[in-house]
Amino acid sequence: RIIKFVKDSTIGGVILWNIGEAYLPATVNGKVVPRRDMMLQIVKNVVNLTPQIPLKKIKGSIFFDSNNNGALNNGEPFLSGWEIKLDGEGKSFKSISDQTGNYLFDSISPGIYTISLTLKSGWQTTFPSRVTPYYTVRVDTLSEGTIFNFGVYTSNAIEVSLSQGWNIISLPVKVTDNNAKTIFPTAISNFFFYNSSGYSIVTNLENGNAYFVKFPYIHKLLISGELILSDTIDVLEGWNFIGSISKPISVQDVITIPPGIIASDFWYQNSGYVVSDSIRPGIGYWLKTSSSGKIILKAN
Repeated sequence: RIIKFVKDSTIGGVILWNIGEAYLPATVNGKVVPRRDMMLQIVKNVVNLTPQIPLKKIKGSIFFDSNNNGALNNGEPFLSGWEIKLDGEGKSFKSISDQTGNYLFDSISPGIYTISLTLKSGWQTTFPSRVTPYYTVRVDTLSEGTIFNFGVYTSNAIEVSLSQGWNIISLPVKVTDNNAKTIFPTAISNFFFYNSSGYSIVTNLENGNAYFVKFPYIHKLLISGELILSDTIDVLEGWNFIGSISKPISVQDVITIPPGIIASDFWYQNSGYVVSDSIRPGIGYWLKTSSSGKIILKAN
């Protein structure tokens, strides 16, 4: 009679043997089979199994190609908050570059995949190629330690320094897409705007305003857009959230209409409130005014 013996395979799936008891040989591969349980074990050992192809990692970094030469040079910074996509074999994955600019796709099964970068408005890809800015990868032949980097460039990059925890941020350039998460993709909270009515959650950012938002780690973001060299911001009597422009200016150079309505220091958030002597691009500030009016920020 035929015995069907099914056992889970260590490489995935099951192993199925059909064994005819009446016609078993006395030995298997030169080994004596005195009992049926031993026979089953030996038959298992001689089944020709296809070895499992191990799952692989796909990784790399995003860097700012500051001299626009299509290569990673010493001193060029790595970028946080960039989306990388992995597509292939009917599957799609996304990863965001971390505070060191690195991204990782873990436990990727065999197949052919495309690695691409989601390009932000105002930026261009310079590496691996300006013409074909993506990679095509065969995972089962991928060598351990292979790196898939992307280089990007923009002529108007404003660097914004962000702290771990709560920050007050602002939009220092004019952009075509003012979605908050697009501009600050590493944020881990809603974006909160403050006015005389209290706090409200916003999805889009406006020039001149400031916003509370939380980040998971200390890092820097580069924001690209049309430079703002001067801005006039409406204020109300009492506390106001003040934004920034594309160049740093001294608080002594801030102009008000009417004159003399500034009633406090300029305060920013950095593990607590800190008095600032300048208005820095991308940072937001608390400011108290003695009456309604206008704050004028103008770069020299």
